[in-house]
Formats: sequence, C-alpha cells, structure tokens
Amino acid sequence: MLKKLKQINIPMLLVSVVASVIIWFIVMGTINPEMTIRFQDVSVTIQGTTELYENMGYSILSNTDFAFDVELTGNRNSILRLNRENIEIVCDVSKISGNGANRIQCTVNTPYSDVHVTDQSALMVTIEADKITERSFPLRYELTGTVGDSYSLGTPTLAASTVTVSGPTTELSKISHGLVTANVSELEDSATLSLPVTLISDSGDPIDLRYTQLITKSAELTVPVYLVKEVPFSLRVNSGGGLTENEVELTINPTKVTLVGERAALSEISSISLGSIDLGGIGDGLTTEKEFVLPSGIRCRSDRSSATVSVAVKDIEIRSYRVSKITLIGSLDEFNASVLTDYVTVRLRGNATLLDAVTADDFTVTVALDTLTPRSGNQMASAEVSFLPAVNAELLEADYSVTVTLRRVEPPSPPEPEE
Repeated sequence: MLKKLKQINIPMLLVSVVASVIIWFIVMGTINPEMTIRFQDVSVTIQGTTELYENMGYSILSNTDFAFDVELTGNRNSILRLNRENIEIVCDVSKISGNGANRIQCTVNTPYSDVHVTDQSALMVTIEADKITERSFPLRYELTGTVGDSYSLGTPTLAASTVTVSGPTTELSKISHGLVTANVSELEDSATLSLPVTLISDSGDPIDLRYTQLITKSAELTVPVYLVKEVPFSLRVNSGGGLTENEVELTINPTKVTLVGERAALSEISSISLGSIDLGGIGDGLTTEKEFVLPSGIRCRSDRSSATVSVAVKDIEIRSYRVSKITLIGSLDEFNASVLTDYVTVRLRGNATLLDAVTADDFTVTVALDTLTPRSGNQMASAEVSFLPAVNAELLEADYSVTVTLRRVEPPSPPEPEE
C-alpha cells in the first residue's frame, strides 16, 4: 500500500483539483443560465400618499395591506441571491385623480437590473380615494364629576362655537359635532381649561377617523365655580317712643340667606343689611317686609329679595289713668260753655317699664266747641285724647266723650235815658 502511495504524484494531484475548480467557475460564469423563481407573500409598499394629499387633494380610504406571490426571471447568479427582504413591490398612488376605486399597476424593484417580473399584469391593486374637504361642526361641552357642597357651578362658556375638520367627504359625513369634556371635581375657583376635541357621530359615540385631520385640536372652556356661603341678616334698630332695643323682641325670618359668588368677593361678606327700623310709633308691635340689596357679583341662591321683620314690645300691660284736665277749644257765639264731667278714664297698652313713668298729667283731653249744637242745656261732646308723643303706647279706646253745658249769653240792657 505504501508502495502504491509513493508512486502517486501528490503535487500533480493538487494542481489538477485546483484547475478543475477554476474551470468550473469559468464555465458557470460564462454560461450563467436564466431561471425563474416564485416568491410568496411579498408585501406591497404604498408610495406617494403625501404627494396625493398635497398636490391633488385626495386621501386614501381603502385598506393598503397588500401582498403578492411574484415570479421573477433572471440570470441564475442574480436569482439565487434574491430573498423576500430585498424584493420591493411598489404601488405609487401619487397620480390618483378621481374619487372611488382606482386600479394601479405595481412595480417590482430588486438589487439586480437583469431580474424582471414574469407576469407584470398580475400585480394590480385597487385603491379607494376621496377628495379632501374642510368643514366646520358645532362644538359642545360636557361636564363630569361634581363640585363640593360649598361650591356652585355657573354656566360654562366655550371660546369657540365650532371645530374645523379636514378630511375625505365620506368620513366627514359621519361627524355630528365636536366635544370637549371637563372634570370639575377638583375645581374650587373659576377656571379656563384647554381641552382636547373629540369628534362625535350622530349616534353619540366617539369617532376614530383614520384619514380625517382635526384643524381645531383643542378648545378653551371657561367654567365658573362660585363659593356658596350662609350669611346672617343684620338690622339697625333706632330707639323711639321711649323704647330701646332692650324693650322689644326682634325676629327676622329667615335669619340667614345663602349667597353665591366669586370666592374673593364673598369671603369679605359677614352679614347682609336689612337697613333700619324705628321703634317710635310701633304700638305694641310691628311686622314688615324689608328688602335687601346684594353687592355686585353676588346673588342669592333662591329667588328671595326680602326678609320678614317682626318687632314685639316686651312686658305688655294695660294701665288706666283718670284725666281730670279737660280743655275747651274754640268759641261758640252767644253761648258760654263749661264741662260737667269730672274726669275721663284713659287706658294705655304698652311696655310696663314705660307705663310706670306715665301719669295723668301726660294726657290732654280737648273738646272742640264748634262741633256742638248751639243751644242751651247739657249735651254729650266728643273729646280727643292725646298723650306724650315720646311714649310708645296704644290708646285702647278710640272714642271719648264728656258732658258740656251751654248757657246763652243775655244781651246787655239798654242804658236808661237821662233826665
């Protein structure tokens, strides 16, 4: 065996092998036969959408997820180097010029110029396109959440009444209005919020439009938030008729009013004035309506604009007084008049403390003579009773009378003649 190996010329053998390989490459490089290979599910690349929008004013509406099985023919060396990653099928939509379905021929790009598509006509796609227009839709707002018990919401206002949308006519037809939503749960003061706009369909659902562009992406919503505060009424009491605030019982109904207003203004208000009331001449009590005026920017939570004020005199008693001083006023021609009644009993109703200071001398009883019938004799005459105006009390009787006697005045006798 070793003898046979020694007889083989090893260097010559190596030269022969190398020469064979070189000859094979030369033959293959010279002949390089043409061949065809089929590649499956090669994705289609859509080009020209920007140009279609900017130059032609169209937008694509249809699905663009296309893929083809493509047969490529070319030299063996090139074909064998191809795979799905370096094969590109291109659909150029930049030349679309009409609404609806457009049939477009796709092209195939490879790294090798000697490779071509076996059947170009098989690479056709249908693209739906629509003209881009711009429209305005009503803009509305919606509030979520609630403010705290010490706060009240005013009527929100939008800075803009419409929202502008750009897109294909087909999609725009699905839009009813634009909507901004504000959560007011955390608001304690009035605020202007910048909120994103959502497009809403006729059914009231948000629309996720693929090809439509919001020109108005956000809108400002001003939400008035007012402080709610209970404030007591106040009333100034002016003494009069001998009465002071200590001798009366004052009642205000209601005692408080609920106000609504901006925090800065309302926080400065501690009470609402009902003006004043004079105690002089109220008798034993008084009930009246007192209107109030609110500061600018403050309103009453209810429709109330007044409060009922009741003043009752404390410790009411009835006292009787015998008034003997009766005065005749005026004159009655041809008659002399005199009062036969010794006294008039007057009854007063009022505060016990005030009545303690009243005496009979504080009353005046007068009779007007011109109200009498001019005849001799006795007759009943109406008397008017008054008392110190500084005392707040009530005369229980309205009518008083006394007995007056009239005597005719005899004319003087004529003088006797002189002798």
